[in-house]
Amino acid sequence: MSAAIEVTGLTKRYHDLAVVEDLDLVVRRGEVVGILGPNGAGKTTAVECMQGLRRADAGTIRVCGLDPMVDRGELSGLIGSQLQDSAMPDR
Repeated sequence: MSAAIEVTGLTKRYHDLAVVEDLDLVVRRGEVVGILGPNGAGKTTAVECMQGLRRADAGTIRVCGLDPMVDRGELSGLIGSQLQDSAMPDR
């Protein structure tokens, strides 16, 4: 079965602080995966990189075979997520 998400060596830094460092993750099609950890562990940052919402400083990311930064328009029609903060529009 092919990978829906494949992450190799994902690193994201804010100034001198590595919030995600050398993350490897494979999620096969049909799998359900949760990412657990304490506040500040880099969970949201990692997911945002996988969605193309943040640019990784190092590593490779493929979601449905696409690069989230290069193919963001195409990828946005294939995936959806609910991040930690959300609100309904006023109307």
